[in-house]
Amino acid sequence: MVAALREAMARDADAAASAGVGAGAGAAERAEVDLQLAEAQRGSAQDDTSVRLRAALQPLLAAGGTLGTPGAREAYLDVMGRDGVFGARLEIETIARLLRTPVHLYYRLPGQPPPELDAASGLPPPQEVVEPPCGGVDAAAEPLRLLHMMSARHFDLLLPLVQFEV
Repeated sequence: MVAALREAMARDADAAASAGVGAGAGAAERAEVDLQLAEAQRGSAQDDTSVRLRAALQPLLAAGGTLGTPGAREAYLDVMGRDGVFGARLEIETIARLLRTPVHLYYRLPGQPPPELDAASGLPPPQEVVEPPCGGVDAAAEPLRLLHMMSARHFDLLLPLVQFEV
């Protein structure tokens, strides 16, 4: 995931520079990374990802570096590529693009009653659908379903229940 983000941002930045324009297809990814870094720097969130992002920025900023630069974005990618660090919206959009499939998001709070199930599919309707950009959906692909436990601040992959005959 991180390698795909790194490649897209670098490729699109190079293409935009050579074409004499400021925004390639990776401009949205770069802007989102910059936003995530700015929030981590000024925020007081104590979740593991925010703490790690702030720690990764400290040497860069102490050396006179700034946010919105390739060095700051590389710090973000280094943190997000570590075990135990959970992705956010940008990573979900990247998954949708890489797999060419929609990502169905389900949000849950502790103590929330179970959702209503669709009679035809047996699944609850997703609260949000993240589509691949530019209609690049693989028609044969099943949607990827992710559960966001709001109190845990991460996503879990939902897999179909398979029942075996005994």
